[in-house]
Amino acid sequence: MFVNAEVLTMDERRPIAQAVAVRGGRILAVGDLDPVLAAAGSGVRVVDLGGHTLIPGFVDGHGHFAQVANELDWVDLAPPPAGAIGSIEDMLTALRARLGRLAAEHKYILGTGYDESILEEHRHPTKEDLDRVSTDLPIWVVHVSRHMAVGNSMALDQAGIAAATPDPVGGVIVRRTGSREPTGLLQEAAWAHVRLTFFPSVPEHHHSELMRRTGQHYARLGITTAQDGATDVGGMKMLRRAAEDGQLPIDVLSYPLYQLADRLRADAEPFLRGYAGRVRVGGLKIVLDGSPQGKTAWLTEPYLVPPPGEPASYGGIPLFADDDVYRMVADCFARGVQVLAHANGDAAAEQMIEAVARAERGRGREGG
Repeated sequence: MFVNAEVLTMDERRPIAQAVAVRGGRILAVGDLDPVLAAAGSGVRVVDLGGHTLIPGFVDGHGHFAQVANELDWVDLAPPPAGAIGSIEDMLTALRARLGRLAAEHKYILGTGYDESILEEHRHPTKEDLDRVSTDLPIWVVHVSRHMAVGNSMALDQAGIAAATPDPVGGVIVRRTGSREPTGLLQEAAWAHVRLTFFPSVPEHHHSELMRRTGQHYARLGITTAQDGATDVGGMKMLRRAAEDGQLPIDVLSYPLYQLADRLRADAEPFLRGYAGRVRVGGLKIVLDGSPQGKTAWLTEPYLVPPPGEPASYGGIPLFADDDVYRMVADCFARGVQVLAHANGDAAAEQMIEAVARAERGRGREGG
């Protein structure tokens, strides 16, 4: 039982209470001290909050819990006020510092969170920039949007990215103006392919530890249910290991990436019927376009200032043809699977709205 607190109930009929009684993981009573004490009964453990405020836990409405865990020990390249990286030179200094502390078993350097719009140079780093840190180890730095990343020359070579490499459907290998030579920047599906196929995975013996530390970080911020949207193969393995080891301090709701559903089925199976070890699979996620930060969100009108090298008609990157999205959404509806959609641009949102309308009509329903 929690007493001596300003309890924010989120109930407009009684917005503030004095005490909360809990039994069996459920709230038993909320209100003034005496009636809550009576409801709690004898032998109750009393926690005095010393006049502090008590609020309900936050439920993460859009997040990537396993990705946060994966990146927990990466080099932080966030700009102020979240971080300290104000220029590409700052970025290289931070990466060199990690290189100097790199354990012998680590064969790569990973950074995350840079934002070219805030960097002093107002551009993405290039492979040549990152080569100044090392040409002997692969280096990847991930954009703040998580929809693109830059690799050094060795990283690109490992991933098979060269002048002759074609752009994948729904992705762009950014190239030098007037040339097919890659700059190092991979956008959308081009980056996703590298991340899912060539990217180093977290060793399994670290899974539970990383998930526990990430859950503790969320809990310190008041988040009691986290979302893992677009769960991939590595993320689901991490969640399952942490759930089986009982290492998650908060609940995690997973929405696997639609395209990976078959590959994830075995690891996801324990979580399909409810929470197990604080993990539950809530449905599937479809990613339809990119990010506004990286100017890859799919718009119906061209960007006022297109990215370097793009024509004035550039409106972002759609990841799927209409018919593919219609098919995926109809499949989820037919199986009673909840769908989450990543749709940043208005063209992507319209594509999703039409897919839902068609799926509803296919089930004999209009609207709703």
